[in-house]
Amino acid sequence: DTVPMTTLARRHAPVVIGTVSGVSPSTRLSARIVEIGRQGRRTYAERSRTIAMTQGPMEAELAQFSVNAAADAMFTISPDGRMLNANRAACERLEYSQEELIGMQVADIDPLYPQEMWPAHFDELRRNGKMSLETQHRSKSGRIYDVAVSVAYFEFNGNEYCCSSARDITGQKETENLLRVQRLVLSRIASTIGDLNETLTELCRLVEELVPHAMATIMLVDKSDGALRFAAGPALTPTICKAFGPMIPSE
Repeated sequence: DTVPMTTLARRHAPVVIGTVSGVSPSTRLSARIVEIGRQGRRTYAERSRTIAMTQGPMEAELAQFSVNAAADAMFTISPDGRMLNANRAACERLEYSQEELIGMQVADIDPLYPQEMWPAHFDELRRNGKMSLETQHRSKSGRIYDVAVSVAYFEFNGNEYCCSSARDITGQKETENLLRVQRLVLSRIASTIGDLNETLTELCRLVEELVPHAMATIMLVDKSDGALRFAAGPALTPTICKAFGPMIPSE
């Protein structure tokens, strides 16, 4: 006597019968075991096996390729501030190889974040989940440049990490500073309009404010003889000012 296959199909739900070496955890393995004998004899008259693989190694390789192709410097950082990974842009801008960067501290590349500040910084990141800030990076050759940094906190396999991306904003900062100086110059000129000597003096003072330890002077060309004549220099003593006699540039 046999039991109709349609009846058996309704009786038996899919069961997991084992694991497959090398198959990702998302693999689904199902089998339906069909009984066809009264003596309890079993045969695999029908077996349905479905293996759904997510291509884990390929996805990991694609993710790493995408990170390396990014224009911004990207890092994976541990809770104690050690760099665990860095992409190609980070290596190029900081002038280190990836092998050199891995294991270095954030303080080694960021002069504004000494090591003693990192625990508090990571605690704040843990609470907020993500942060954005402007800081500076220092390359292997000592070049310091401005960066805009975005940091995100995450956990993986029970461990804490943060992912950081840094964009070089040196050009943006230079443009902002130039515009700021232009506004200051126009403001000083407007405040002394009608008095040339005072205008030139204010421009010298502005330069000295913007450039540490500078002593600014302005000399004007006399159209009558082509000589350079002293016009302003508020930081200079009267004796030095008098020493600036007419200067006639050589041909």
